[in-house]
Formats: sequence, C-alpha cells, structure tokens
Amino acid sequence: VILAVAAQPAGATVPAEPQQVSTYEIFRNERRIGSHTVTRTEIDGQLVVDVVTRIRVSLLGIEFYRFEYDAREVWDAAGLLSLSVQVDDDGERSRLEGERQDGAFRWANEREQGSHPMPVYPTNHWNAGVLEQEVVLNTLTGKLNRVAITDDGREVVVIDDNQLPVTRYRYEGQLRLVSWYDASGRWLAMRFTADDGSVIDYRCKGCRVRDDS
Repeated sequence: VILAVAAQPAGATVPAEPQQVSTYEIFRNERRIGSHTVTRTEIDGQLVVDVVTRIRVSLLGIEFYRFEYDAREVWDAAGLLSLSVQVDDDGERSRLEGERQDGAFRWANEREQGSHPMPVYPTNHWNAGVLEQEVVLNTLTGKLNRVAITDDGREVVVIDDNQLPVTRYRYEGQLRLVSWYDASGRWLAMRFTADDGSVIDYRCKGCRVRDDS
C-alpha cells in the first residue's frame, strides 16, 4: 500500500479547510496520561502546523511526572521552512529553532546544532511523507536519527470503538516505534516502549474511517 500523502513532494498539503485539528489521547500501560493535538492552518499559502503535548503522571493523586511540548512547523511547496520547539520535561526546559537556508535545513538547541539537505522531517508524525525517509530530525534531542521504516501491511485497529482499516509502519534503528496511517495518509496511532519499560500509545480521538484503497 502506497499512501497518497507519502507519494507527494517534500512540501505538505494545505488542508481543504482553513484549519484542521487532530487530537490524540496518550496512554501509559493503558492508563490515560495526556493529550497530543495537531492543528494545521493555511496562512498566506503556507501550512502552519502547531503541535501541543501535555502529559501528567500521578499516583494516588500525587503528580510525579509532567511533560509539556509545544512546536510550530511552517511548510511551503519546497518543504519544511521553519521549526520552533519548546519543551518542559518535568522542569528541565529546552528549545530548538531551525530554518531552511540555501537548500538545507539548519537548526540548533542548547547542546546541538546541525544541518541536513532537504527534505527534512521532524519527529511529529502527522506528515506521512516521513515514511519515505531514512533520517528524521529528533525534536527532543536536536539530533538526526537514522531509521529504517518498514510497511508491515494492512490491518484493522479499534480506536474510539471504531474499526479503522490502516497500514502499520515499523521504525527500526535509532528510533523504535510502530505507527499507523489510513489510506489517505492520515496519522491515526503510535506505540513505543519508554525508557522505564512502560508501553506508550497515542490514539486519534474522534477519527472517522477514511479508506481510499
């Protein structure tokens, strides 16, 4: 199965509506711990994508972990134009800023700076064009991660009590996770194992079936 979005050029498709919002619930070992929201807005012919993650982990009413993530991506016909990320990882704050210059994307945070020829895809997953890549820009570390992304075939997943026909993609290499997309290239779910061994799931909330295969 070849996704329609993945087959397009490095730029991102401007949404049909002026603004599209996708919301994902985040689970840790099947217990809900937060939310992840992707808002796509057309502004002057460019696609502005705001990504917001909020995680709270509590035990017996006592919060013992908090994670806040805010990113803004700006895309045009040539691909990723700029990227700004702010992270508060349980009180440890960091920033990443990047922009396209002379056919390459350049970025820096407090520890790293780098450059890579276009196209460049951040690890925000909403853009199915990432499925054709061998390196991705890790927005948490500021490093390029080498990955091998494999199409594991079609299957059905249940999200919000809806059975959704999807394609499963497996990341191996410096990122290890599984991600699911529908036939139109819409990101629906993701699963990975955290450093403490817990299983983290992202599941699209309120998604309807789009099966164009």
